[in-house]
Amino acid sequence: MIALREVTGLPSGFGLRDLRHYFATVLIFGGANVKTVQLAMGHTTPTVTLNTYVGYWPDPVDQTRSLVDSALGCTGVVPETDSE
Repeated sequence: MIALREVTGLPSGFGLRDLRHYFATVLIFGGANVKTVQLAMGHTTPTVTLNTYVGYWPDPVDQTRSLVDSALGCTGVVPETDSE
């Protein structure tokens, strides 16, 4: 029988726990909130989810800045000004 990792090209030692973490981070990077990830992962509380994946959520300040920039149509490019 051929191992699943041989068919998919997964690294040696890649298991179901790794797949769960991958799934959770895909949800987080896709914009899912804590409650959504908690329910998808089957965690008992959102606190469990936050304690496990706290480093994967975008920084709130950066996220706020991006939302405001997007709403204002900012490109992130600062125009040059004359220094006269």
